Parts: sequence; C-alpha cells; structure tokens
Amino acid sequence: MSHTTVSRALRGSSLVNSETRNRILSLAESMGYLPDLRARSLVEGKRSVIGICTPDVLNPQFAQLCLRLRDTLWDRGYTCVFSLGHAVRALTTFIGERVDGIVLIYGLDAHADIERLVRRASTPCVTVGFLIDGIDGVGIDRRFGVAQGVHHLVERGLRRIGFAGVRGADAKPHLQPHIEKESSFYEAVANYGLTVRPEWEFCDARTRKDGYRFAQALASLPTPDRPEAVFCQNDLVALGMTAGLLGAGIRVPDDVSILGFDDIPESAYAYPPLTTIRQPRDELVRSATELLLARISGELTDGFVHRRECGHVVVRASVRQ
Repeated sequence: MSHTTVSRALRGSSLVNSETRNRILSLAESMGYLPDLRARSLVEGKRSVIGICTPDVLNPQFAQLCLRLRDTLWDRGYTCVFSLGHAVRALTTFIGERVDGIVLIYGLDAHADIERLVRRASTPCVTVGFLIDGIDGVGIDRRFGVAQGVHHLVERGLRRIGFAGVRGADAKPHLQPHIEKESSFYEAVANYGLTVRPEWEFCDARTRKDGYRFAQALASLPTPDRPEAVFCQNDLVALGMTAGLLGAGIRVPDDVSILGFDDIPESAYAYPPLTTIRQPRDELVRSATELLLARISGELTDGFVHRRECGHVVVRASVRQ
C-alpha cells in the first residue's frame, strides 16, 4: 500500500475507499499513531489549513455555507479554521498564521482594507456570496432570482406587493447583497407597471423580529389597504412575518402571500411551508473551492476571476396558487 494512500486515509479523504480507510485507521489506532502536523507542513511546504471568515453563524444561510465548505475542503485534504466577523482582524490573523488560503463569506465590512490586506500578503483568497474588485469571488445573480420571484407573484394575480428588506444602503459596500435585492425588486415591479405604497415597505428588515414587527404594522391597516403579497429579503424576515400575520388573524397565503429569499432548511418545515428563492449554495461552494485551490496550486495566476451563480424559486404554500 502506497504512502500516499495511507496519508489520504489518515486525513479522511474521500479519495480512499471506506474499506481501505477503515483498515488503515484501525491499524494506526492499534499502534497509537497520531500524525505530526508540523512535520507534514514542513515536508509538503504547506499547512493544509484554510481560514474562513463569516459574519454570523446564527444565520442558517451562513452556517450552511460554512458546513459545506468544511466538508468540501476536508475531502481535498484541508482543515478549516473559522472566524466570526471582524474581517480585517481575521485576515490579519490568518495571514500571520500563514494559512494556505482564505474564504470570506458574504458582505463583510471594510472592503478597502480587505482588498489592501489580501493584495499585500498575496495569500490566495476567495469571496463567497459577494464580490470585491481585485479578489477572486463567486457571487449570486440576485437580480435574476428576485425577478423570477416577482414574476411568480404577478403570475398568480398578485399586484399589490410589499417589500421587507434594507433600503438606502448604497453608501455601504458591505451591504451589497441588500442593495442588489432592493434595486432588483423595485426594477422588477416597475417592469410590470406596479407601485409599492410607502405603508407596504419596511426599510430595515433583516431578522425574524423585524418581520414580525412589519406584520403587526400591516395588520393595523384596513383590509383593503394591505398588500396582497410581500417580498422578504431573507427567509428569517419571511418566517417572522408569517408568524406575525397568523397571530393577528391574517391568513397566509389567502389574505397575504409571503415570498422569502435563501431557502434555509427551516423554510420547508414552517407553517405554511415557505415559498422562497433558493440560493445556489452547492454551486457557490464548488465554484469557490475550484478558484481557491487553483490559486493555491499555481494553476491560476493572472488577474482575478468573478463568477455568478443563479438561484431559482422553490414553490411551497406561502404564496397563493
């Protein structure tokens, strides 16, 4: 049996079949063997460590991406270390620890400082879910997803459509995902000749609590003055809105339809199950991993690469059929 096979088995790589891997792990355990990671890094000239920075693991969308990245990179022989928020501090630490590569998940603040640090350190880096000039990244075509969502509502005869998201965020680059959803939504409804009344808007909605508060505001309106549907910038807001409307005796979707964005696992089991725009998590992780490992290996050397992945509407029961 080759030393490469043994090494891969000890790292848990999926490149070794389960029977062989179990035999090697059983033998290593009986011998009391533990790998010397420092020695391995000296021999291979790398640490086989990827630093991942995410703004929040309480948000299921971010947590799902972290888990997928961990599993995908582990299968390629890398261990992941995680940092929550504080992107500049995390980058400084990762660079100082000489990790092999860095992944930045979603709209972290201080874009200019991030770009400066990455350029200065020349550590391979990729962004996931948002894009920064000068750094490899895989973004989401939110314009396409939101347009599909609005079309889904209009196709079902819903024309009084409200908005629960973040407005007026143009001057804050780390809110790029919110900016894209906002502009895409208002562009889409305008294409259908629709107008969004001010009382149908909640301009700083990010959490379940925000969605619940907006639902209470809508419930206070006379029935004829309520929207027929609300586009929510993420599933957390949508789930909070649904709970608030149902608690106020307003039926979802019969009275008000709710459309989310993300397709977090909870959405499929909500009451009613949430119609939402699914983010392409598997595609994001696969594409980001390809870019990062190509940089680490030297296969990719020129310029920087930006890619976009598309999501799609997942039809459930929170939008009137």
